[in-house]
Amino acid sequence: MQKFRNLGGSVAIKAKGTTLSVEFATDTYTVIGEVKSITGPSFGEVSTPESTHLTSAAREYIAGMTGGGTLSFDLHFDPDNASHSALSDLVINPAVVGFKVTFADATPAIYSFDGILKNFDISVSSFDDLLSASCSVQISGLITKA
Repeated sequence: MQKFRNLGGSVAIKAKGTTLSVEFATDTYTVIGEVKSITGPSFGEVSTPESTHLTSAAREYIAGMTGGGTLSFDLHFDPDNASHSALSDLVINPAVVGFKVTFADATPAIYSFDGILKNFDISVSSFDDLLSASCSVQISGLITKA
């Protein structure tokens, strides 16, 4: 794996080699083929319920629940690819399934979460372009990092 040191001394890591996997079968993750880009996972937003009371000097808030994040990804669509077919089935028959993003660093870092595939949108742009699909996932629960 190739790392790049920037002027600040930190190490930049290439995105090439990052994978997205889905748990189509219990305890078995399948890498989704032909993924072009991944945005997320986003960790959502922490709610901030107001806790102001009659003797407060100013508005007060507490940290509430976290979550509600998303992940989106684009891929080169292949109707004969088993992982693409299984993804589209998750929109036809919605279910909460496991997702895993594995980054291409030396360790590697893995972000895992449960989610619901919200869409699988196929795109045919022009005669000289490739078939593609755009997908988004609603994250359910917390994201774990390993």
